Amino acid sequence: MTGALEFTHNYATESCVGAVRVTSVDCSPSLAPQSTPPASVADAIINNSTVGATQTVSGASCAPVRLANSNQSGDPMLPRFSAEFAPEGGPGSGNGAITFGSGGYAAGVTSETLGGSPGGVSLGKTYSYGYGVWFSTTGSTGRLFGLGSVPTNSPASGGVTFDRTLSLAAGKLQFSAAGAATATTTHTWNDGAWHYAYVSLTSQSVSIILLGVSTTTKVTIYVDGGADGSSTNGGLLGSPLATPAGYWYLGPTFTGSLSNFMVYNGTSSPTSPPPAPYSGATELWPLNDDGVTTYAGSLPSAIATPCAKVNISLTFTNPADTSISNMPLSTFADGSARILAAPATGQTQGLTIATSKGTGYSSDIAGLRLYVPITFSYHAGSSPGWAQTLVWSGDPADVFIA
Repeated sequence: MTGALEFTHNYATESCVGAVRVTSVDCSPSLAPQSTPPASVADAIINNSTVGATQTVSGASCAPVRLANSNQSGDPMLPRFSAEFAPEGGPGSGNGAITFGSGGYAAGVTSETLGGSPGGVSLGKTYSYGYGVWFSTTGSTGRLFGLGSVPTNSPASGGVTFDRTLSLAAGKLQFSAAGAATATTTHTWNDGAWHYAYVSLTSQSVSIILLGVSTTTKVTIYVDGGADGSSTNGGLLGSPLATPAGYWYLGPTFTGSLSNFMVYNGTSSPTSPPPAPYSGATELWPLNDDGVTTYAGSLPSAIATPCAKVNISLTFTNPADTSISNMPLSTFADGSARILAAPATGQTQGLTIATSKGTGYSSDIAGLRLYVPITFSYHAGSSPGWAQTLVWSGDPADVFIA
């Protein structure tokens, strides 16, 4: 048997060409829609083969992309909306960073309580907490990090109560915590260079007065190793650090890059830019992820099974095929190879890949990045032994935005 099996996909300004006698091609960027449903992307499939062919498509898996927590593997952050990955080029451990644009942010999946409960301060005991992050920005406002009350809502649309926040105010860094002092740096730090910010938050009980505990709370902000702002307050507070359980957020309303966000919970902590591997940090998000590694662990109930709540449709013309229509991503990505109508030799087939909101979709999952590696395969006639595959995987663009 002689002949050639050769297919090309043209999408946007890119092409993925399956050359003659090349059995597998890694295509980049992605065919996946890159905005919140409803969204779509157009593709043109060209059959340059000299033999008849069968076309199939399969999705390998579907799960939300994660930002790893090196010290608490069960508490990654999930990036949303405008979040750009840079595994190389950042400061500190791993030399990676993530850049947040308009509406972009990331939120943790595990709820935690920092600072104990009301009345939890013991007489004469000092509580110490620290939060560090590398940052680079030319913006004048925005929240670098904060402890949010829920893991699901977009901070821009409200619905999140924040505590332990480090923000920019007119280019200066400002930290605030419920019941504690608020501190602002003397200098501005929005010059576009990388800087290391560290916030030290300490509280010490002094004496019992009537039914309360007299406490003193001090906040100090260090930038690049030097103290640049502090504040102290005191009063009758059961615990000035008592807050509801919350989820760590990065980047809400912030435009710029962050790297190596760390939490020091009740331990001694470095005020200067610390060397890797940041020993002593209770939690550490290096933010050097590749943008395609997913999280398969337990998710908060409001965002559980997000792949089942976003639908995918593949609409073909010349010849037409609508067999994959409003199919949940979780179903599409089960690994099955689904046979589709293929263009005739010398013909171009149109393809539109679209996502839509499925059953159970809500604003809670809006903006989640769902990674779905896609493979198109072509077989000469019905022969399984002679095939060519075009694979969209391994690139941060291969992500559907929920």
